[in-house]
Amino acid sequence: MRSGKKSLRQWLRELHRDIGYFAVGMSLVYALSGFFLSHKNVFTATRTESAELSLATGMDLSEFRETMDSESDVDLTHSRLKGEYISFYFEGGEGDYHVPTGRVQYERYFRRGLMLFINQLHLNQRKGWVAVADVFSFLLVFLALSGLVMVRGRKGFLTRGIWFMLLGFILILIFIWIQ
Repeated sequence: MRSGKKSLRQWLRELHRDIGYFAVGMSLVYALSGFFLSHKNVFTATRTESAELSLATGMDLSEFRETMDSESDVDLTHSRLKGEYISFYFEGGEGDYHVPTGRVQYERYFRRGLMLFINQLHLNQRKGWVAVADVFSFLLVFLALSGLVMVRGRKGFLTRGIWFMLLGFILILIFIWIQ
């Protein structure tokens, strides 16, 4: 083992290792949230509950509001007549009353806190997160570039790694081309 000053390669290896450890946690969160966002139909940030009521037929707006106040657990914030329907809105949901039949259908939306938070981070929708995401992106660039000089010899970047890197670029170009 040599004593004295460390070489640039040794410094890069140590930085690459330590930054890599740090980046693992954030990479896992970004990877999972990206997966969740790609499959929004399964991993939703909200949960929906549907409900139905049968009320008297032929009510006008004011009668409907009074009836909903007394016969349901929703507090209407807005309602309007649209043809044969009265559309209504309440905190966390919306619905319709069919005037000729008296049928009321409505949905309530409940946020899934952790899923919503992770999605917002991934999409840079949380205050202050853009700076964290920018630092993380620069760390990933460093990891990618410093990783190029980690392995020497026949399995190193210039003999083997360059082909895998080119395959990564080609895959992206294929997707650009087919769009």
